[in-house]
Amino acid sequence: TLTELFQRQVETTPDAIAVAFDNHCLSYRELDQRSSRLGQALRALGVGPEDIVGIALPRSPELVASMLAVWKAGAAYLPLDLDYPAERIQLMATDCAAKVIICGPEAAPLLAGLDPAPATLDPADYEASTAVETPLDLTHPRNTAYIIYTSGSTGRPKGVAIEHRSVVAFL
Repeated sequence: TLTELFQRQVETTPDAIAVAFDNHCLSYRELDQRSSRLGQALRALGVGPEDIVGIALPRSPELVASMLAVWKAGAAYLPLDLDYPAERIQLMATDCAAKVIICGPEAAPLLAGLDPAPATLDPADYEASTAVETPLDLTHPRNTAYIIYTSGSTGRPKGVAIEHRSVVAFL
C-alpha cells in the first residue's frame, strides 16, 4: 500500500526532505509525525477502512500530511479543490458520503450547505512537534486510496475509486 511504501522511506531516510514548499521543508520523520497525529484524530472520529475523507486544502505540506493521515486511518481521500464552485464541492462530498472533511477556515463557505454536515478537522491543530506513535496500517492493496470525479461534461459528475494497488503499480 502507499502507507507501507511511505513507512519504508521514513525508516530508510528519516531526516531527508520529504516535502518542500515556499521555503518550508518537512523531513520524512516530521511528515510521518504530523500525518500520524492527524490520523489518530481521524480514528477518534470513527474513520476507518473504506470511509471517505474530503480534503479541502490548498497545495501545501499540510495537504500531503492530510493525505497520508487519511491512509493511516485506513480511509480514502476525496480531493476538494477550493477553486471549485460550492455546489460542485457539496455534490462530491454528499455523493460519496464523506465522513470527515479536512480543511482550514477558508473552506467554511464552500461546505456550508452540506447535509448531513460531516465533521471537520483543521490540520493546523495537529502540527505540534511532540512525538506520536504511528497508527497501525489498516489498508489493504484493494482498498480505495482516493476518489476522483469526472468533469461532468456529459451529465452529472461521477466518482471513480482508485485502489492502493493501482497507484503502487503506477509508481
